[in-house]
Amino acid sequence: MKCKVKDIEINYEVRGTGKPILFFSGFATDMSIMAAGYEPIFKGKEGWKRIYIDHPGVGKTKGAYWIRSSDDILEIMLSFIEFVIPEENFLIIGHSFGAYLARGVLKKKFNLIDGILLTCPVIEPQREKRDIDENIEDIKFFDEKIEKRINERLQDEMYESIKNTDHDFLEGLRNNGISFSFEIDELERPFEKPALILAGKQDQIVGYRDTINIIKNYSRSTFCIIDKGGHNIHIEQEQLFKVLVEEWLSRVDESLKAAKIGDIDYDQK
Repeated sequence: MKCKVKDIEINYEVRGTGKPILFFSGFATDMSIMAAGYEPIFKGKEGWKRIYIDHPGVGKTKGAYWIRSSDDILEIMLSFIEFVIPEENFLIIGHSFGAYLARGVLKKKFNLIDGILLTCPVIEPQREKRDIDENIEDIKFFDEKIEKRINERLQDEMYESIKNTDHDFLEGLRNNGISFSFEIDELERPFEKPALILAGKQDQIVGYRDTINIIKNYSRSTFCIIDKGGHNIHIEQEQLFKVLVEEWLSRVDESLKAAKIGDIDYDQK
């Protein structure tokens, strides 16, 4: 599916019906890696409308000369949201740079978001400023079958997600500086709806220490630093990841039902 924003077409895919969930992938990966990680979790679950998106420069969404910063990408994503789910409340899931974009959307559309899930989030956009624990040992898996499955998934899914990436366009963005022009983690008030924040203890891309700094913004958050988890914890810790995501969805569902009951009670008073 396509959504035109200015002179570019945003490629996206919708699966299922119900409460909208937006998925933002990493800086150089397309929607396929998100769908591969999450669709098995949603199998057999009704009531969730999954919207997977290729941001500019990845998958089937082209870059453009006028896209010079993360601010520009965020504005494109906000326009996309207004076109696809105008004035609807929604959930948002972001991985790595996608988690950075997700927090930008939260800042701009705070009252429309009913839940947020961040995995291996970029907190500090400039790599040299990230507080990465470089003394952590590499992940070791002692079960050969598990290690084989992880390596196969990493290879297959990562290859699929970057095969159409416009690396020159993304490098231009990186060279211009990918930080937002505003402080995305300075919220007017804490986000009081269900949140799940997952970081990998062995993540050498974004680390886990910086993530601790944003916990105060999420008053109903589960926060996990996962051992034997790198920058792809949905693959490296597949079973634990599934349990945590399902528990988050359960909390979101309870929160939505409670809000609906509250509205009915309010109307009856």
